[in-house]
Amino acid sequence: MKKTIPVNIGRRLMFFFLCLYSFGIFAQNVDVTGYVTDAKNEPLIGVTLKVIGESEKGTVTDFDGKFILTNVPSNAKIEVSYVGMQKQVIELKGRKTINIVMSEDTELLDEVVVVAYGVQKKVSVTGAISTVSTKDLRVSTSPSLANALAGRIAGLTSMQRVGGQPGVDDATMYLRGASR
Repeated sequence: MKKTIPVNIGRRLMFFFLCLYSFGIFAQNVDVTGYVTDAKNEPLIGVTLKVIGESEKGTVTDFDGKFILTNVPSNAKIEVSYVGMQKQVIELKGRKTINIVMSEDTELLDEVVVVAYGVQKKVSVTGAISTVSTKDLRVSTSPSLANALAGRIAGLTSMQRVGGQPGVDDATMYLRGASR
C-alpha cells in the first residue's frame, strides 16, 4: 500500500520552507557602527562613508567621530573619505563594528581647495582665492578680527558700527565693494 501526503500538509511544508528562505535573505543585511579617528586618535567630524554600488546608502560621522550605517549588505565595501585624508575602501566581511584610522594626505592638500559646495582642484577653480593663516592673524596689531582680515585679503573692506558696548564691534564686511 502506497502512502500519500495530503495536499494540505504539502502546502504547509512548502510555506514553511519559503519562510525559512526569506529569513536568510534578510539576514544578509547588517547595521554597521564604529568610530573614525586620525593618527593621533582624535575623532574626525564630518567624514563621509558611502556603500560602494548603492548610491543612496551612506552617512557622515558626528561630533564624536561615530557613525551608523543601517541595512548594509554584510559583504559590502565602504568608501571612507575626508578632506586632507587618504581615501580608504573597507570590506565589511560580516563585521558589525569597525574602527577606522585615517592618515593624512599631504600631497592632496596642496592641490585642492575647499569651496562652499565641496572640494575642487586648484587648477580647475576659475575664481579668485585668498588664504590667511592663523599665524598671520595672531601677529596682527589690529584690535578686531574683521580689520585684521581686511588688511590681509585684497578687495575686502570692513566697516564697524560704534555701539559703545565693550567686546561688540558689529562689523560688516564687503568683498569687492558695497552693493546697495
